[in-house]
Amino acid sequence: MRYYMVMSDTHITSIPVRFQDIDSTGHVNNTKYPNFLAEARASYYEEVLEYDLREANTVIVHMSIDYADEITRDDTVDIEVQVTNLGASSITMEYSFQLDGKTVARAETIQVVYDRAGGHSKSIPSAWRRRIENHEEL
Repeated sequence: MRYYMVMSDTHITSIPVRFQDIDSTGHVNNTKYPNFLAEARASYYEEVLEYDLREANTVIVHMSIDYADEITRDDTVDIEVQVTNLGASSITMEYSFQLDGKTVARAETIQVVYDRAGGHSKSIPSAWRRRIENHEEL
């Protein structure tokens, strides 16, 4: 896996397809896409937020995926990630799965910053908000 950012400030994570991602039809099984999203999101958190994922304190409250074409064995998919909305405690991310310049899937997640000890949502840390707003030009 590798990651990079392009001129538009879109964060991109490249993920090689593994044998275990493939189902009997020869393409990536739909149940594997959330794993790809998690990898792309983790890369964004580490690179843009400079956040140590061992201290993860966000939970996914919404996830949707639209499939346009298949991803197969030996492909490497580029997942573009952008934050499109910041709420008081929520972060909306949109993802575009790119294969050889073609969009093969799109996804959206909403994650909420979570206070584990208190068992409830909490405000987005101000450092995160600043970094996201600067990176995404929100």
